[in-house]
Amino acid sequence: MSRICLPETFKIVEGISNLTDGSVRTADYVCLKNCRRATAVCTILGGAATAMDINPYQATDVAASDEKVFANVLRWWMNASTGVTDTLVAQTAAIDANTAATAVNKMVVIQIDPAQLDVANGFDCVTLKTEGDEASNLISVLWFLETDYAQATPPTAITD
Repeated sequence: MSRICLPETFKIVEGISNLTDGSVRTADYVCLKNCRRATAVCTILGGAATAMDINPYQATDVAASDEKVFANVLRWWMNASTGVTDTLVAQTAAIDANTAATAVNKMVVIQIDPAQLDVANGFDCVTLKTEGDEASNLISVLWFLETDYAQATPPTAITD
């Protein structure tokens, strides 16, 4: 039996909470200083057949200073129809994640290793931006930040 306690091993941060209006959306920036891996779980409630791009960005602080696109490919998985299956399928590693234009609920999971950021120039914060959304689609993003060791209250990730 695994002894992992989700809220003690992962800092869980809400990035986007059920937003809709068809514009580009930016999740809250999270700082990766105290974590070994970040995983973003994006749920898309597809009211319209619209493709969506989910793009990671990096910055030098959670206020988005010096924001720039990600330069390294990332591992990601997708469940293209959560109402039919619970299977996440590994996708080809890429700089961004893209969904098909289908009016179904989807889940996208993106994994970020802090070493993939431009750490030499002080980049240690990440966000996701969605593009191509449509007014009848809802998107939510939860960050799961894996800490170095389990603790009752992992350090904050929304301040530098």
